[in-house]
Amino acid sequence: SSAAFGENSSSSGSSSSGLFAAAARLAGGLQEAAGELRDVSLRFMGLWRSFLPMLSLFFCLSFVNTILDSLKDTLVITAHGGGAFVIPYLTVYAVLPVSVLFLFAFSAASHRMSRAALFNTILVGFMAFFGGFALVLYPNADVLHPHALADQMQQVLPQGLAGFVGMLRNWTFTLFFCMAELWGDVCMGLLFWGLANEITNLSDAATLYPLFGLGANLAQALAGLVLKATTCRAASEFGLALQLSMGAVIIIAGIAIALQQHIANEAEAKRRHSRQGRNSSQPMSIAESASWSSSSSSSSIETADPAAAAAEVAADRLREASERK
Repeated sequence: SSAAFGENSSSSGSSSSGLFAAAARLAGGLQEAAGELRDVSLRFMGLWRSFLPMLSLFFCLSFVNTILDSLKDTLVITAHGGGAFVIPYLTVYAVLPVSVLFLFAFSAASHRMSRAALFNTILVGFMAFFGGFALVLYPNADVLHPHALADQMQQVLPQGLAGFVGMLRNWTFTLFFCMAELWGDVCMGLLFWGLANEITNLSDAATLYPLFGLGANLAQALAGLVLKATTCRAASEFGLALQLSMGAVIIIAGIAIALQQHIANEAEAKRRHSRQGRNSSQPMSIAESASWSSSSSSSSIETADPAAAAAEVAADRLREASERK
């Protein structure tokens, strides 16, 4: 019985020591995680001034992209002679060529314009098109669309090309579809992330980039409420709803331009400050350099005199010691 009691006490002691070790490891892990979280929080608070404008810019671009994505599909599907079968033709025969042409134009313009000027020019071009579409193209769509020619083509061409005919029939809606697709690819792809890569350090990107998605999620929710408020009308009033939506798009795009300009100015001021810090010592003139050289040489000579005097004293003492002997 005493042996069994000893075994039980030893097993309970080993189990308690194992629990203590596990608790110590858990406490160490929690402390390490708390330290990492504190470091990330301090880094984020230091980057808050640059993070908030970038988050707001991404919010504006995502807001516009959500509205345009909803309206472009609605226009194509509900149009006369249109439908969901037109969208594959639009993607291949309209969006792809326009994207390639825009890529060449963007590449050529990027060599002649600064990033900020290119950003503003592209957004102003989008704003002008969407404003013109809401005020001119859509109200006169029945006059501008070649319905008679499209009907003749539909009688001649095979049924499988009905989507291609529908794309040509509603060419203003096709143009709107292409511009809406370009907004997401150009403004949110090239312009925003190009700006983010330019002004964000590599060490800060891992902290800031995942948080930009918060702006996109919030923008999608708010854009849905705006679309619900503007499109809950009769079918005959869709033109008015489109104009209201395009008005919201133009306003938010203007805010995006202002935010981009603010971000560019802040980045330029930061770069200028860093250059001034590196070049804080101004170059000396020839006279100043000569005076500095002479003063430095005289000071070196003065500092060398005590050493020579000490050597002479040591030599005198050795001479006196030899004479005594």
